[in-house]
Amino acid sequence: MMRWMLALLVCGCGAAHAQVNPPAVVAPTDVLAGPKVGGADKAATPDVLVERDFDGKVRRLDTSVEEAALEHIDLSSEERSRVEAIFAERAALIDKLVRENLRTLMDAAAAGQAGDRQGQARAVRELISKAGELGERGRLRDQIVKVIDPAKADQLRMITDAYWNAIVEETQKADAQQRGARTRALAREFLLGVGQEIRRSYERSIVSKGAELDAALARLNLGEEKTTRVRNQFTDYGQKNLLNKATPEDRRAFIQKLAQELGPDEFRALLREVFGAEVPARAERP
Repeated sequence: MMRWMLALLVCGCGAAHAQVNPPAVVAPTDVLAGPKVGGADKAATPDVLVERDFDGKVRRLDTSVEEAALEHIDLSSEERSRVEAIFAERAALIDKLVRENLRTLMDAAAAGQAGDRQGQARAVRELISKAGELGERGRLRDQIVKVIDPAKADQLRMITDAYWNAIVEETQKADAQQRGARTRALAREFLLGVGQEIRRSYERSIVSKGAELDAALARLNLGEEKTTRVRNQFTDYGQKNLLNKATPEDRRAFIQKLAQELGPDEFRALLREVFGAEVPARAERP
């Protein structure tokens, strides 16, 4: 099974707060359906996103920090529409980036599985260097603050800054005695975010293929029993997603179960159907 691929997509590159430019950390002051933005929590405190587990560690978000923050900001319908357009355009650009750079993704995944952090980071940097329009648009937060009320923009900055400060301060403790610990912590979280947005793009692409599933399965020649099982997996997930009940964990479990059902060659063939590109087998990579 392509665990090396799933590891990249599920765990990230070292993997949606991914930005082509890393977030600036300052002093504290749904996949297919798209993000839900504009909540009603007008009195949200700056640290509203900072939740900790039993060990006292900050829980990482499964969405971008901007998406999570906007759920606590009371946007007007006009603001919500403008923000959702930004997210939709960004998702389309990331999908295109992923689709056109599968080989680089494979290299990043293989390096991560081998414990080659430098090779992994190098592959991710290569991917980012090809970001084109995605990079030209700049940081996600900077795009959003331009289309919402200034007071709400300030609230967005405070919430996102508080989250990033908590994350980076926690991460840098491990090598607090080393120079540049904060910079390394920020870079690490940035790479985690890159991988997470890549994973979400991958999930979007596979799940969206449900509409063309029968034709794709026929081309894969899986056999009647396996074809039925795979189709049922798509159907079960599709029904849940149609009702907007699918969580990120549901999506991840669906992709993992699909990979386990198919095996490496068949799963790779499914990726070809999804992305319209050849995905190299591990033995074919240099």
